[in-house]
Amino acid sequence: MNKQLPDIEVVSAKVHEAWIASKAAQGVFSRKAEDGEELIAPYEALSEKAKELDRGTVHAVYVAIQAADALLTPDGASGPLCTRTEGRWRSRLQQG
Repeated sequence: MNKQLPDIEVVSAKVHEAWIASKAAQGVFSRKAEDGEELIAPYEALSEKAKELDRGTVHAVYVAIQAADALLTPDGASGPLCTRTEGRWRSRLQQG
């Protein structure tokens, strides 16, 4: 299951938008980087250094997706790690 992941720059901009929305929901409307740059700004207005924060988040998620895909066998059945994990959860559910 080798999926084509969306462009990292597009997803990074969406992640940044979501981060701004979560901060606004908390009543936070200004957040400065250590160098004084305002981070609650449109993604396009950020410096490359600030954009790297969002790109790093997306990259970590992409690595996790690829690792999870590697646990699946070609026919889509769960691999050994998934089976062990699912078995532990089933046991806990059965124990109640």
